Amino acid sequence: MKKEVFIKLEFALSMILLVSMVSACVPGSTTTTEAVGTESLTTETPETNAPTTEEQTAEESTAEPEKVIYKVDEGSPLENLPYYDYDAYKDYWDMEKGAEMLLFTAESSDGYTRYLTDLTAAGFSLYAENEIVGNLYSTWTKDELIVTMMHMPNLNSTRIVVEPLSNGLASRESENTYTDAGYENLILQIGTRSTIEKNYGMCYAYRLCDGSFIVADMGYSDQVMADRIYETLAKYAPDPNNIVIAAFFVSHAHIDHYGGFENFSETYTDKVTIEKIIYNYHNEKSMALAGVSTGALYALEDHAAKWDGVELIEAHPGQEFFIRDAYIEMLYTWEMFETDEIPYLNNSGIIFSVTLENTKIMQLGDCGPLVSPILLTAYGDYLDSDIIQVAHHGLIGATAELNAEINAEVILYPSSDFNFRRCQRDPRNEIFRDAEFIYPADKYVYMIPLPFDAERIERWEIFEY
Repeated sequence: MKKEVFIKLEFALSMILLVSMVSACVPGSTTTTEAVGTESLTTETPETNAPTTEEQTAEESTAEPEKVIYKVDEGSPLENLPYYDYDAYKDYWDMEKGAEMLLFTAESSDGYTRYLTDLTAAGFSLYAENEIVGNLYSTWTKDELIVTMMHMPNLNSTRIVVEPLSNGLASRESENTYTDAGYENLILQIGTRSTIEKNYGMCYAYRLCDGSFIVADMGYSDQVMADRIYETLAKYAPDPNNIVIAAFFVSHAHIDHYGGFENFSETYTDKVTIEKIIYNYHNEKSMALAGVSTGALYALEDHAAKWDGVELIEAHPGQEFFIRDAYIEMLYTWEMFETDEIPYLNNSGIIFSVTLENTKIMQLGDCGPLVSPILLTAYGDYLDSDIIQVAHHGLIGATAELNAEINAEVILYPSSDFNFRRCQRDPRNEIFRDAEFIYPADKYVYMIPLPFDAERIERWEIFEY
């Protein structure tokens, strides 16, 4: 009896082993998918006879990672681009306004470099290129399309943005024609109207050598604020009835940064010319996550339409703007974030440097807390500057590490005296505590000459609490 059971058991085990061996030799395939737009992305391995255990182990140790094959929605601008299959696909973003982005994991620049050859072969023309400490950026055009290429090795990524030509192009040095009228370069830190406890808005203006200005943000939606901005520009313009803003940079869609432009547009279109408005608002999905009205996406454009001939430009990382004798370098826009779902609006703001008279000024806007490590990882000590605009009015924003890396001697603090004293106790701002040159905006305008000269700084009151 025991012998019969043992024979039956031995037979059953033999059959199981035989079936397993036969199954291993049957051709097969595996499939995984990831969504992009309304389509799906599929990656497949070719059908083949399975190798033996020894062969499989050897192949696994030498095989390259499988690349995901992405598919593009019909009608997408991505259809007009050569296919990118040099690096592993990671993500797709619908950036709205006709713009879309593909994100790839890329340790080296090989794929980026090879793809530039593909763009040339496909009829795209190089418009501009820039390199910042190993980060490679280039802009390409063809017909009514713009392609922005970004390879950021320390972020282990290559990004491709395609958008309509109507989204605007950065100004090139070869097109930057102007007359040096001998006006001294200045920074104007303009206080924003509020109460003694609160003063969170921000407005900076740079006077250029021809008497025109660059303006960064315009504070709250408030007519008095708009009037004070105009009065300040008029004080330093060659002709107060013919003020030229060569470029207006809008950091992000919070009302205390872009809001003043609404009132300014209602009042001063006959006395002020604006040539360019440079910004990059993120999409409605992230606006909703941040609890901000999506109306801000369109309010800026609606008010911009009041200015004849103004050019709207969607900024991207690595872009250079040559504006009169000023050099502006775009260091961060929301494409550098790891997801297009940004729950805190300050993480979406543009960040750039302005160089005038061999003086580098870091415009941090409201730099969100998740942006600091991105900037540090991407650029390191390249961020070193002479002057810093303190992020987010000294509130939660730039980290202590980022402030230390920027290492500026002159501190511009877009906040009230009350808030300035409170924020000075924050560990993130420790580096500013012993600064010799620190200027809280409060209810004043500061006129700061460039090159910086502390003895020639002027300050006057523009608001009363």
